[in-house]
Amino acid sequence: MSYKFVSRFVFACCLSTLFAGAASAQAPIDLGPKSGLGAISSSSQLDITATVQNAIQVDIDTASSGATVTGGTGSSSNGQFAVSLGTLNGLGVGGPAPGVTATPSTGGVLYSTPVRLTPRFSGLLSNAATVTVRLDAVNFTNAAGLATVREGADAANAIPVTAVPLPVTTSAQNATPFNRTVGMFIPNGSTAVVNGTIQARVVYQVLAVGL
Repeated sequence: MSYKFVSRFVFACCLSTLFAGAASAQAPIDLGPKSGLGAISSSSQLDITATVQNAIQVDIDTASSGATVTGGTGSSSNGQFAVSLGTLNGLGVGGPAPGVTATPSTGGVLYSTPVRLTPRFSGLLSNAATVTVRLDAVNFTNAAGLATVREGADAANAIPVTAVPLPVTTSAQNATPFNRTVGMFIPNGSTAVVNGTIQARVVYQVLAVGL
């Protein structure tokens, strides 16, 4: 998702032309229309004002060799992204999407894919920011999906995601991408997930202090 922490200040720049005579008798700025004979001149000044905001967002897109992530990035981003893992089961013989890796382990199979995160921020007190991840259990209430979702630095370190934000890095750099791994652990045996579509949402958030 995209998070923007906004503060405002005004930047003013005055463009003008100054004609100076002797230090003791400095001439005023020649403004406004003039008319007459011979060589004459006229100047007009333009004051430029802008409101500058500090801003933060994080883009999520397809990592090298990973499953396809959909959603706009950069100026087209609305903070909403999606990835489909395909058709999964607890035996590892399903039809995962291209870029999804099946890793059998005790009790089931982890289906995972790398995704690429790119933090973007400006107007902050530090050149580094913290990125956290949490589970959205408010807007997504699919119990099976919430129970199976995993996230980590890689497949070997993917763990269950909770509603409590956990830091994934404290040194994220502006416009510098890095990979994370997301997936679902599909159990087998008596705890197998019922047939049908399961969903879950993880939220990546960039935290920093604005100017």
